[in-house]
Amino acid sequence: MKEKLNKLSKENKDLQEVQKHLEHQQVHIKGNKDKLRILGKKLEALKSAFNNTNEVVGKEYYHLKEKVGYQEKELEKASSTVTMLLNVLKQKDKEIIRLQSEANYFRLKLSNIF
Repeated sequence: MKEKLNKLSKENKDLQEVQKHLEHQQVHIKGNKDKLRILGKKLEALKSAFNNTNEVVGKEYYHLKEKVGYQEKELEKASSTVTMLLNVLKQKDKEIIRLQSEANYFRLKLSNIF
């Protein structure tokens, strides 16, 4: 029982480390998302400034806009995945706490028997 409790405790620590890492990654994803949004706005300004002056600039704008849109979608997927993983980790934390409580209860019962 003690081994199981130690194992659960270690798993809990491991899950907490993974959770911290995922939260850190989510902050980076949000920062990248904001940077991409700013880049999109700068591209809009670029288009306005060079409107009808150069066909190459127009083509590059649309190419970059597509690229930014694709990257925003990918970041949104990554953000959703990280959020889902954080929710799973929170659920696992609750489960570990419940199991630790049960282990403590049984340990107390066993100590009362002997």
